[in-house]
Amino acid sequence: MSRCVIISACPVSPELAEALRPDDFIIACDAGYRNCAPLGRRPNIIVGDFDTAPCPEQHPIYGILLKAALVSAAPL
Repeated sequence: MSRCVIISACPVSPELAEALRPDDFIIACDAGYRNCAPLGRRPNIIVGDFDTAPCPEQHPIYGILLKAALVSAAPL
């Protein structure tokens, strides 16, 4: 059965690469897209506001890119 795995910008280890399955759906959050290559994976979707990493939209090796906008809540 497929799983959804969310990869963040936290440090990754070889053990994580071993735990990933070929049919996992990979979501990279913000700078987490940079952790996919060391894991030997390509993200299916990249989401984030890219405040901690450059926006990867100019890199064709990455998957679908969803860029979030920062929205401030109105005072109550």
